[in-house]
This record gives sequence, structure tokens and C-alpha cells, in this order.
Amino acid sequence: MSNPRVRTRAGVAGVLALSGTVHCAADEIDLQPRVSGGTQAYSLTFADVIIPNGNGFRFQNGFKISDTLPFFGAGLTASSGRVFADLSGQWSGTGTDHGEIFEGTAYDAANDTTPALGFEHDFDARFSRHELNFALGWAFDPNLSAFAGYKSARLNITQLLTPSSAFTPDVFDVLFFGDYTMNFSYHGFFAGASYSLPVRTWGAVAIQTSVARLDSGFHQSFSGTLYVLLPTGPNSDAPLYLNPSYRSATVGGLSTGLNAGISWSGDFGWAGERLRPLSYTIGIDESQYRFSTSQTTYGDFEEKNTRVRLELRYQFAL
Repeated sequence: MSNPRVRTRAGVAGVLALSGTVHCAADEIDLQPRVSGGTQAYSLTFADVIIPNGNGFRFQNGFKISDTLPFFGAGLTASSGRVFADLSGQWSGTGTDHGEIFEGTAYDAANDTTPALGFEHDFDARFSRHELNFALGWAFDPNLSAFAGYKSARLNITQLLTPSSAFTPDVFDVLFFGDYTMNFSYHGFFAGASYSLPVRTWGAVAIQTSVARLDSGFHQSFSGTLYVLLPTGPNSDAPLYLNPSYRSATVGGLSTGLNAGISWSGDFGWAGERLRPLSYTIGIDESQYRFSTSQTTYGDFEEKNTRVRLELRYQFAL
């Protein structure tokens, strides 16, 4: 595989602890369904990787994709006394980006006239991301709460590769025509805390942070045609001339993530008693994930996600 197609790790946030967890009687269950929407600035970055290889080296070009895309979320919080449980999900729209990437494999340092096996390519990327979260928490008082939970997330990227028209192919250059598809998934546990500060009767400001340690996996595949310019003839279709991982490969490793955010919450009691159970939250949070693997030929990557959201929730008791 000439290029690790996974530079992810997109963001623990899923659980935003209640800003002002409701204390109810031990025999009463308080429910708060919610919906949310907003926009997120997303980026996924791979660094270049250079690996010694005899008298030369193997080179794998990094890349970065980024876009600002919408998202939609839904969730449900249930609490009884000081204990609460939260289930949430978030689904993004489709992001797009384009750029250049050198699909290279090797270079012989002992012979400067030997070209690198590869070629500069243009890529057009499409990607989307979704996640599910479940957490259990404890409210120490109406302002401070802590939680721990389980996260599952998935990122799908498809890159359409075409040789760059800005360069002239040479002998041994490798030309790609087709789609590289990356399906990245990770799952594991996270823990965090939230603290809210009431502002008179208007609402409350809350800050929250969480950390995650996740098992990660990535599968890439290439669907299309790969050509190698051979010195003895015209372009020759040689899909297995290079490492078969160009066609399909799986990478595993670990992701560590950090999320932090701030929000403002209030209710609509000012509009009438019947609307008092309805509340809103306006918030911003940022998450960063770093992926590492023992398979150094694939390199590591970093995912960054900054979200601005509007959330509506309705409270009632059973």
C-alpha cells in the first residue's frame, strides 16, 4: 500500500452531561428526549512517511481532507435521583475536498537516474461520519456531574484518483484511475465531567470535557485500473505489479481522544407555563483523535472536529 488512507479520529463528545442535572425523587424517572443540529469543521490529516529500504527508501505521501458540513443528532437522557443514563447519535452530511497526492512506493538512492515508482495524482474526496454513544453518570450536586460510557463511530471516505495533467509520465511511473475507499471504525470507552454555573434565572453556562481510549480499525480498497509504464512497451495494465495491498488492506491500532466544550442552556418559561418543560442549549465543542499503529508502513493520522450546535430538549416524568 503506497498510502495510508486512514488518517482519522474524529471526536469524543457524544455525551454532553446535563448542565444542571435534574434531581428527582428516587421513585420518579425523569426523561429528556432531544434533537440537535448544527455545523462542524472537520479535518483528517496524514503525515508523510519515509522508511529506510536498503540503499534507498520507501516513501508514502500524506494528505489532508477538510470541509465544513452539517450534522443532525438525537438522544435521550433518563435520570432518577442522582443517577442518569444517556443515549445519543449523530450523523453528518457529505463533505467534499480535492487536492494532490503522490502515489509513490520506492526510490533507489544509489542511482539518482532511477525514478520513484509512482506519480502525482489529483483526488476528489467525498466523506461522511456518524457516531453512537451511551453513558452512565452521577450528579454530585445540581452543578457538578461525572460520566463514563461507550462510543462507536465510523468514517467513510472515497477518493477518486486521476493522474495529474501537470506532469508527464515517465518509465516505471504508476498511474491510478479509480476510487480508493476507506472505511474506518473505532469503538471503546470514554469518561468525563461537566460543571454548570447558573446565571440568575436566565439559564446556565456549562463546561465539559472527556477523554477516550478506543480500539480502531481501517479497511481500504481500490476499485479501478492501475497502469505501470514499462520500458519495453506501451502502458501495460499490471494491477499486481506492486504490492497487492493497493487492491485491499486492513490496518488496526489505537486511538486516543480529547473533547472539550462550553454551552449555554435556558428554558422557554418566559413564553408561558406550558412551554417551561422545553429547553434549549447553544454550544461549541472540539475533539481531537490521534491514531497510532505498530504497522509503521501505514503511518499515523489525526482527526479534528469543531462543532457548533443548537439543541432542543423536552422534560417530563414517569
